[in-house]
Amino acid sequence: MNRSVPALAVLCLAALTACGGGDEADKSTGEPRPSATRSEQAAPAERLAGLMVTPAEAKGFSVQEYDDEFALAKSASELKADKAACTPLALAMNQLPLGEPQADLTRALTPKSQGPTGVQTYVTLTTYTSGGT
Repeated sequence: MNRSVPALAVLCLAALTACGGGDEADKSTGEPRPSATRSEQAAPAERLAGLMVTPAEAKGFSVQEYDDEFALAKSASELKADKAACTPLALAMNQLPLGEPQADLTRALTPKSQGPTGVQTYVTLTTYTSGGT
């Protein structure tokens, strides 16, 4: 199975999500105006839940909550890499977000044809504050 295709799909989805609109220019002043007030906006975790892939969208796959039973670390603070340059890869391999996100959500996709013990593809969505890391 070519693993670069799912990884590319996740990368594209993340880029599209980050580039999503919402700010429309006010025709009278030319200034951007928000499409919803702060009180109307969903919480970060709720927004991610609405963006996450669903079983209907992933035909031929079962979509399950991520089980961190076999993860090397359950948080970024527990994970140490020999070289600082390796830290982002180590975090990604454990489905852990970089930096300090507002919320993150991970799902495991398993091909139905392989059964519950088949190869899994993980989809992780993370949201940060504006200008945050």
